[in-house]
Amino acid sequence: MVTSIADPPIRRLDETDVAACVALAEKHGWPPEPGKWSLLMRVGEVYGIGDDELIGTVALVRYGDGFAVVSMMVVSPEHTRRGHGRRLMAHVLRAARRCTLALYATAAGRPLYLDLGFRTIGWSSSYLGVLDQGSGQTRVAAATDLAAIAAADRAAFGGDRLPLLRRWASEGRWLRVAERADRIAGFAGAWRSREAQTLIGPVVADDLATATSLITDLAADAGGQVRLDVDRAVPGLEAWALAQGMIPSGPAFPLMTVDGEPLPGDRGRVFAPIGSALG
Repeated sequence: MVTSIADPPIRRLDETDVAACVALAEKHGWPPEPGKWSLLMRVGEVYGIGDDELIGTVALVRYGDGFAVVSMMVVSPEHTRRGHGRRLMAHVLRAARRCTLALYATAAGRPLYLDLGFRTIGWSSSYLGVLDQGSGQTRVAAATDLAAIAAADRAAFGGDRLPLLRRWASEGRWLRVAERADRIAGFAGAWRSREAQTLIGPVVADDLATATSLITDLAADAGGQVRLDVDRAVPGLEAWALAQGMIPSGPAFPLMTVDGEPLPGDRGRVFAPIGSALG
């Protein structure tokens, strides 16, 4: 793509830009999530167009050398149809050209992603509810569990999330493990993505029963309303969420990769992502 002299440059954003990112996202009706933007800037790369006025953003989070997730691709309504979204996506495609690249697409962004060669490989649905009855079958993770958690995660997720998990643990977010025969059979985390709502994820487990035990115990830890992003390809979890009285929240989002490339890892053990922004 040839950049016009009039095109404002793309720059790397930092935490001084969080308020501008939140304001831009709110123009599209997205909820204010300063914590999510701040986390993305610490564990990934957030790019933007504009200095005095932020008119577009995109985030790239790398998980090792072979896998990355794109998110938060948003352009101000006053500046749409000028090629800014395409420029931002071209920027991250160049930056992650050797990676399997995945994203969850909004309805507004999907035509652009299709034009850039992304194809749908799955779907994710969000559920909200209060789960106040823990299973009592899992325990709070200790610092000494982190290496085993990271190893289990690499095998299932197919990328290296250790830097994110290490930061997760150090910042006091909820993290639990399930054990079986002296080994970790699953782990899950939870974090406050917005005020008065806790997002449960990631959830990685050997089976559905282990996954749901982790989910209910984390929900009891957090208290109040929780959100669970469900991968529809994983058998049983969507039906379980409905049986617990959780309600669907918003439309389902397609999971897309370039050329429909399969995701790495043993995805049958990944019951929920950290969230659509982080994979």
